[in-house]
Amino acid sequence: MTEHKWYHGTDSEQFNEWVIPPPVCRDNVITHNGVFFTTNKAAAKSYGSNICQTRIINNSSFFDANSNEFEMEKLRLELLKTEMGAKCIYTESSSKWKIAWKQSLVFGFYLSSCASLNAKLYGEETNRTILVKKQREWVEDICSILKKMGYGGLFIENRKRFGGKRLLKTYKVFVAFSLDVIEPPKWL
Repeated sequence: MTEHKWYHGTDSEQFNEWVIPPPVCRDNVITHNGVFFTTNKAAAKSYGSNICQTRIINNSSFFDANSNEFEMEKLRLELLKTEMGAKCIYTESSSKWKIAWKQSLVFGFYLSSCASLNAKLYGEETNRTILVKKQREWVEDICSILKKMGYGGLFIENRKRFGGKRLLKTYKVFVAFSLDVIEPPKWL
């Protein structure tokens, strides 16, 4: 992971150092307490036209679920204590949690069958804006708990559609919770 170039896209003016949490850039968007990077330059451009790169500092403390199942399960149990985690289909069992990580689905928030039924019964809104907000809250819950567990960042593979295409593309993502894990930005 430390050998990769990691890209960050933003519509902000160029800056010389990272700020965690990052400043709010858009209205009505839940901000994260981390800075997001990807090895896919096109994916970074989908978040902003100004692209910079960084490298992860060797020997940094970052979470990689693919290399530590014990910590992955610990994260799942902590997430179950949150409002979002109690409703997510992936946290229902260890097996669903492992599958979600292996299939790069963890950053997508999906209601459990019980929560889906409750949403239908009580008329909870499910329009796109609310779903995006819930997904951002879910990612923030994951990142906040990992930070409390002592990690400076999170490595994950994520799936996303680009350019209105129907195919999902998988790409590497690194979320930095601490300035100690990343080098200063280099603008391209």
